[in-house]
Amino acid sequence: MNTFYLIRHGQKNKNIGNPGLTDLGKKQAKLTGQYLSSFKIDKIFNSPSKRTLETATIIAKEIGIDTEVDMLLRERVNWGDDPNQSLDDFLNMWVQSSNNRSWQPPVGDSSIDAGNRMLSFIKNIISNKIENKSTVIISHGGIIVDCLLNIFSSDYLNEIIPDFVANRDAMLSECSITKLNYNTENKTFILELLAYTDHLK
Repeated sequence: MNTFYLIRHGQKNKNIGNPGLTDLGKKQAKLTGQYLSSFKIDKIFNSPSKRTLETATIIAKEIGIDTEVDMLLRERVNWGDDPNQSLDDFLNMWVQSSNNRSWQPPVGDSSIDAGNRMLSFIKNIISNKIENKSTVIISHGGIIVDCLLNIFSSDYLNEIIPDFVANRDAMLSECSITKLNYNTENKTFILELLAYTDHLK
């Protein structure tokens, strides 16, 4: 069995480009690290964004292991990837790419391509049969849901949390934990937790 904890970064500052965490975001990361410290974690990976790096660094300190950056974990697209794009234009583009998963936006990746990018990262770890049996992945809300939708059906996700897919951006909140298991015998994914936040209370 391989276990993956897919974690959205903590609350970020609302700035264009590459914002870091707010004070609340840092607190969320610390609480997440404290929760994860009760489990055996083999490795932590994060996307190259400042907000995920800060989240990962705080979590890694609580667990007592290092974190590693991987480009495959970057978000589908970020506000500021096109420096001339207004926030309203970015949000409209984001909604369109979420509703039409095969649509290629002017910048970034389609929802399907972003999900496949994260899924390929997970499969690379699975193919390593010795190391990284329990892996923390600190990434972004968009690509985490994109990846889940490439593994599971919308109906299945909505059975776990009603209207999850339609309201994904709100329901996969900052520092939520989605626990994904992979059964190496029958080669299937099992969703154990979706957008878990009890550790933040």
